[in-house]
Amino acid sequence: MADLKTLEDLRLAVLYIQLKAANTGDPEILREAEREFESLVDRFYREFPGFMTPRQYQTARNNYEYCLIFVDWALAHYRKSFL
Repeated sequence: MADLKTLEDLRLAVLYIQLKAANTGDPEILREAEREFESLVDRFYREFPGFMTPRQYQTARNNYEYCLIFVDWALAHYRKSFL
């Protein structure tokens, strides 16, 4: 159950950071959002290693939508496990 909560938190955090990055004109806020996002992708890759290859991980660090594909896939997997 902790995995499911972690994934839900990660998903919401990615969406929040994506929104923050899209709605700023401040380069410093954008850089901060990028660092936060990369940190979330790193966390996902570290905590859920079976859902992403190293190459996918590198691509996901620069692409919100691509990252969310993997988070959503992991969420579906864990939700199915709890049914």
